[in-house]
Amino acid sequence: MARFALLILWLCWSGSIAAAPAPVKVAVGVPVLKTFVERIGGARVEALVLQGGGDPHAFEPSARQIAGLTDARLYVLAGLPFEAAWLPRLQAVNPDLRVLDLREAVTTRALDDPWANGASQARFPDPHVWTDPQGALPLVAAIAAQLTIMDPAGEAAYREGSRRLSQDLRALEAEITPLLAPLRGGILLVFHPGWGYLADHHGLRQIPIEVAGREPSASQLNRLIALSHQERMDTLFLQPGHGDRLARQLARELDIPVVVADPLAADYFGNVRALVRALAQPAVRP
Repeated sequence: MARFALLILWLCWSGSIAAAPAPVKVAVGVPVLKTFVERIGGARVEALVLQGGGDPHAFEPSARQIAGLTDARLYVLAGLPFEAAWLPRLQAVNPDLRVLDLREAVTTRALDDPWANGASQARFPDPHVWTDPQGALPLVAAIAAQLTIMDPAGEAAYREGSRRLSQDLRALEAEITPLLAPLRGGILLVFHPGWGYLADHHGLRQIPIEVAGREPSASQLNRLIALSHQERMDTLFLQPGHGDRLARQLARELDIPVVVADPLAADYFGNVRALVRALAQPAVRP
């Protein structure tokens, strides 16, 4: 009888394993969106990252990376430059791939380019739509809704995952707002324009040194140095893979520290906090 009971339990257990649904494979361009997808989907999703680090403008996925996404069911699109070039190739090898364009969930802003005129600047929407915690809430809702469409049985799990992530985003917003409030009207000096949505929301003016892989000319750098003498610029924020040498050289010229804060990294909350805390409490100059 004991053996019979064990056999029944084993059959029930193995049957439940067999009935467990395969995770929804979701491809994303950068690690931060992998974090969002995994927080929302939990065990019901498997997130695959196309570009794991470095400069997205110089990124070219290998044939192996492309092949690894042939069974992905969804691509969460941010609109980064390399995605425009490589998403059609992904769709060619995976014609059933659905695309969720996050830019359709928010009102996009123009990519900051201090060296461009208004007409040319407006042609380049800023793809870093998640960098403002409050503004990221519609993105969470859009991802959860799309996953529910593709996997209706997981609706409750996606609702709970999105609720928890949204709760954490609201808590982060409540944490950083009083730190940034005294800085309204100030300048957020960055090497690459990756924090524009956060800057807009909190009344900061983002000034990038490099835009779309284009480093400034000598005259443009001189204009930037002159501006630094007029405005408060206490910190230069560097995104890994974007002109480390030039950024540190310019920081020495301006006599300000460099702080690494990566809007594409998996540790979304840690990088937002690093940027805000450095802005709120700039390093004391020697």
